[in-house]
Amino acid sequence: MKVLITGASGFLGTHLLRRLKESGHSVRVVTREELESGKQIKYKADWIFHLAAYGQHSQLQTDVDEIYNTNVIKTLKFLKATNKIKYKAFINIGTSSEYGFKKKPMKETDVLEPEMFYAASKAAGTLLCRVWGKQFNKPIVTVRPFSLYGPGEADFRFIPKLMRCLWRGEKFTLNEGVHDWVYIDDFVDALILVARKISKIRGGVVNVGTGKQTSNMEILKIVQAMVNAPLNVDVVKGRYYDTSHWVADNKLIRSLGWKPKTNLRQGLLNVESFHSPL
Repeated sequence: MKVLITGASGFLGTHLLRRLKESGHSVRVVTREELESGKQIKYKADWIFHLAAYGQHSQLQTDVDEIYNTNVIKTLKFLKATNKIKYKAFINIGTSSEYGFKKKPMKETDVLEPEMFYAASKAAGTLLCRVWGKQFNKPIVTVRPFSLYGPGEADFRFIPKLMRCLWRGEKFTLNEGVHDWVYIDDFVDALILVARKISKIRGGVVNVGTGKQTSNMEILKIVQAMVNAPLNVDVVKGRYYDTSHWVADNKLIRSLGWKPKTNLRQGLLNVESFHSPL
C-alpha cells in the first residue's frame, strides 16, 4: 500500500511509521510546512493517517489559538489538499476526551461533552471529517484512542515520570484519576485493521481501548511491586479533568477482530525507564 501520514514525528506517529515500513508499505510523510500551506498533495495514496495534533500535552501545549489552528484549521486544509486523491481509507485520530465525563463505558454514539479546549477542538475535527466524508463520498473514519503508553513516550508523561522518580528516589506527585491504558503496538494494530476494514465502519467513529479501567494508584503499586522499591508519594486531588470513571466501550473494534495482545504488566516492562533511570 502507498501511505500518507501526518504527525509522523510524534509518539504514535513514530510507532506507526516504523510498522508501516517494516510491513513493506511505501510511506510519504507530510511535513508541517505542507500541512500549513494547504497545497494540493499529488501522491496516489491508498491509506491516509492524519495524526498531527496540538494540545494533547495539557500542561505544556496551552496556546488556544494553536490548538484550534492545528486540530481544526489544518485538518480542514489537509482534507482539501487530499480530496483529489482516490484513497481507500482516511483515518483521523480523535481522542477519548471528546466524550467528557461519563459514568459508564464510553460508546461511539455518546453525546460529546468535552471539558478542555483540546478535546473540544478534536471533537470539531471529528465532526468535520464526518461531514467531509459524506459530502464528497470519501471513506473517512475517526479513531479515538484511550490512554496510550509504551516505549518512546515523552518523559514528562505519567508512566515514564513515575518510573524515573522511583529509580532516583525522588518524590512523586500522584494525581487521583483513572485510565484505560492501551499499549502503543496494540493501538497501531487497530489503526491498520480499521484501514483494511473501513468499508464496514465508513463515516463512523471507533474507540480503541481495552475496556479495563486502572487507577493511577494501582499503576503505582504495580510498578513498585515489580521493582520492589519504595517510592515517596504525595497524593493530591485530581485535576479538574481527572475523573473516577474513564473506560472504553470497545465492542465495535472487537467486532472487527481486534483485541489487545499486551497486558499492562508486560507493557510496563517494555517501557525503557522501567529498566534504568533517565
